[in-house]
Amino acid sequence: MEILKSLFLFVSLSIVLALASCSNESTNPNNQFSMSSYFPTTQGSWWKYENWILDSTGARVKKHCEDSVVIEGTAFIGGKQAIIMADYSRDTNGISRKDTSYIAIEGSKLLAFVNLIFSDGDSIPWLTMADLNSANWLIYEKSIRDSNTQVSSLYYSMMSGSCGSLLDFSLKGETIKAQEFIINSVSKSSIMTAIDTTQTDLEGAQQDLYGKGIGQVYSKYMMTKNSGYPLQGFETILVDFEIK
Repeated sequence: MEILKSLFLFVSLSIVLALASCSNESTNPNNQFSMSSYFPTTQGSWWKYENWILDSTGARVKKHCEDSVVIEGTAFIGGKQAIIMADYSRDTNGISRKDTSYIAIEGSKLLAFVNLIFSDGDSIPWLTMADLNSANWLIYEKSIRDSNTQVSSLYYSMMSGSCGSLLDFSLKGETIKAQEFIINSVSKSSIMTAIDTTQTDLEGAQQDLYGKGIGQVYSKYMMTKNSGYPLQGFETILVDFEIK
């Protein structure tokens, strides 16, 4: 499971209705939901996922790998107390690897540690990948223009999020309710010389589903633009889990 994947029924009808609307009115105390209800972080909890490559229509092309994500503890990183998530994966060729990622939960928000570093020296350590109390939010936006006597370049990147609906999701033979979040991304660049101009233009949308008390149950990313190159996507599905 990748870090940008993101995973999560409520105690009363009023909470369900408020969450489904994802109101951002801070004056209503029922809007103060905790993302920890949707993403358990107890050490030793684990999730097993299947990962698929999709074609431009969203149909599965081939199974990419299986992976297991385990909560291994906590660490202070990027100015926040973070949850350590170890990702053990094996691809279809039998090659195994371990990756480590970090998340933090602050009230209604789920943050991912990415430590983005830009060519102008700016950096963004944490990105807000889910927010139960915001209908829409800007994750980040960055423009960089650079030029010298030979080359001129322009770079633009943006990510934004939105809180969707409560959706039905089938998990281990049962239907659960899962909270939807959508992440939209744009990345463009132009490199101009006296001879020619090289451009890239990539846009995509990611759907993440989280089940209460379970974690991330589903993630799907689809390219919507790729500078004339073939579009594809990626799908991650929870197949088993244990919450400690």
